[in-house]
Amino acid sequence: VRTRTTTLKTGEALVLWLKAMVVSPTQEGYEIVYDGNWPPSDPYGTVHVPRRHVRMMNPSPTTPPPPPSFAAIPCASATTAAVPAAQKKETQPAPRPTRAGKSLRLIRRSLLPEMERQARADSHGYY
Repeated sequence: VRTRTTTLKTGEALVLWLKAMVVSPTQEGYEIVYDGNWPPSDPYGTVHVPRRHVRMMNPSPTTPPPPPSFAAIPCASATTAAVPAAQKKETQPAPRPTRAGKSLRLIRRSLLPEMERQARADSHGYY
């Protein structure tokens, strides 16, 4: 439901889409009850809103039951072939972090000499 919540310091109205349940349709709109604590003065009271301020949501689809456990299958190749692609995505490791925001020039100036010194100190007695 499109809801005017407050007026900002700039004078603009803050309008949010809040989740609500339609109690009864009327000729001009709907009588609704918000799902959260809104309006603050009477969170459980019904509110009349015009039809143009309401968006009907489709109910969320039911989630399919989880796949059966593959522990009973003795053959390992049958297990790997039967695992759906969605499960493989879930078990993959997280992607490596990028160097976004890090200056390669600063890394070379500060870390590379220190790493070279460490490598020389470690290999000093091995010539």
